[in-house]
Amino acid sequence: MKQQLYLERHCYLLMQGNWIHPIAYKRESFLWYPERAMRLTEQCMYEPFEKSIVTENPWLVSLYPCERVWVVGENGQWENPNIQTYAGNHTNILYSLLNFTSCVPAMPLDGGEAMKKVISNYEKRITKARKLYS
Repeated sequence: MKQQLYLERHCYLLMQGNWIHPIAYKRESFLWYPERAMRLTEQCMYEPFEKSIVTENPWLVSLYPCERVWVVGENGQWENPNIQTYAGNHTNILYSLLNFTSCVPAMPLDGGEAMKKVISNYEKRITKARKLYS
């Protein structure tokens, strides 16, 4: 039996992946991952659309009260989270609702060549800025 879905002013939290989404049968009724077309400033000033959204973005989730946020529970059914999401802490949303274990990007953790290049570029920018302002 399919669960009732709310098609107006609700937020469904669903990570992107290589599977068929549980609500794909109503695909045209939702805005799917609207953050893809938004800059960060637009995400911060976002006002909920009339249509419900499917997202994995903590900025957008924090604009909805927990009564209007839906996550897939242990039983595979949509349920409201047990934390307040409206104006919520983005780290809490990542840890509690999206099951992240770290907010540190993987690149600094691997210690690879990509990280060395990033650090080198930052060092160059800092050196240039010091010369300009000293």
